[in-house]
Amino acid sequence: MTQFATDSLNLKALAQKNATKKTAWQVYWFKLGQIWPPLFLAWYFDPDWERFWLWENAGAFWPNRRLITLIAANGLLLMAGIGGGLTCGFMGCQVAKSPPFQTVNNTEDLQRLFAQATPKEQALIQRAQLAAAQAAQLAQKADGTQTNWLQREDFLQQAIAALLEIPSSSFLYPFAQDQKYVYQQQLTALATNLDQEQTGQNTLTEAIAIIERSKLTSQQAKTPRDLKIALDQWRGALTQLQQIPRQTSVYTIAQQRLKLSQTEWQTVKTNQTPLIQADYDYRSALKFAQIAETAMKQSQWETSVKAWQQAIASLEKIPANSNLAPQAQYLTPHYHNALQQGQQYLDRVAQQKQVQANLQKLCQSTAKPCQFTINNQGIVIKLSQGYLQDLWDAALESEMEDNPQKKAQLLNHLARLEESFQRLSNQGGLPLKVFHAQGNLLATYQPQP
Repeated sequence: MTQFATDSLNLKALAQKNATKKTAWQVYWFKLGQIWPPLFLAWYFDPDWERFWLWENAGAFWPNRRLITLIAANGLLLMAGIGGGLTCGFMGCQVAKSPPFQTVNNTEDLQRLFAQATPKEQALIQRAQLAAAQAAQLAQKADGTQTNWLQREDFLQQAIAALLEIPSSSFLYPFAQDQKYVYQQQLTALATNLDQEQTGQNTLTEAIAIIERSKLTSQQAKTPRDLKIALDQWRGALTQLQQIPRQTSVYTIAQQRLKLSQTEWQTVKTNQTPLIQADYDYRSALKFAQIAETAMKQSQWETSVKAWQQAIASLEKIPANSNLAPQAQYLTPHYHNALQQGQQYLDRVAQQKQVQANLQKLCQSTAKPCQFTINNQGIVIKLSQGYLQDLWDAALESEMEDNPQKKAQLLNHLARLEESFQRLSNQGGLPLKVFHAQGNLLATYQPQP
């Protein structure tokens, strides 16, 4: 057997010996607590206890009887615990069962079994232990890199593969099964750590890529929505960095990048948000102004007024410290003037609608005295032939009859008609012309304030 194999077996035997001593002392204290108190009480209070001593000078030892009995009882218990392998609890004691495959209890037996094994089996044990030792050395030098994890995994797999070649008929089969179980446990833990390491590295790479992309996108953002999307993606990458486990080799790098990127994220959010918002508001103002001008050309006064109001509201949102503030200050009074003009046209349209309604009421009355047209240039009223004939007949009749009352009524009617024409001109803000049925101009009324 090689020195390497002997040292490995010595370590195994020493560990088993320490475990046996620990169990023996547990048994000792347990049995001492169960047996010694009643034994001591019976002996101490029984006056005939001396007759059990087998030598004639037993009385000379009476003063030391407690110490002697204690030593004897404890010694017996200790010997029983060591020899019997007892395991005790509140329900009593029983023979301790050995763990799986640990049938070799000392170095001598293991060396004997190793000597009885075939050279091939000995070589397999040595190969397995050498591979396991190499994995242990790499574990001591572990730098957290993926290469180190993979090398250790490979060595443990080599060790297990060597142990699997030992047949069940071999003297070393129990020992090989025991070692295989240990290596498999190590391999399972290693696989978990390796998966964690790979996940951590992938997460770090992905998070850094998202941060760099989001940083560039935030600098090129044209709208607040674009900036918000970039900042949200950036913040998600920061969360990924926070979730990288401490056990991975990239943990320190992740924490450093996390601290730096958090500061950059907050800086971009603080500085870029007002600038992006100001640019967006300025562009919105220009867009609304264009809509308003187009609506004015098409006499869509209501649309024009609403668009001018939105354009002015957008300009007012631009902060004074923005580089677009001078342009906003220049455009604001022009937009206000355009809004005032549009509002005047809108008011005039509303007045014209009211005038049209009044003209409709006048000309469509019972006598149907007139017809009318109205536009931005003015109001034209054409008296009907029947109405004029009625007026002429009424005037002649009052003149022939020399009836002052009828004359007064006629004049009063004409005066009210003139007042209505002037009121309509004032209300519409437009000149009003009255024509005879044959097309002759009878009167003109100009709007008065």
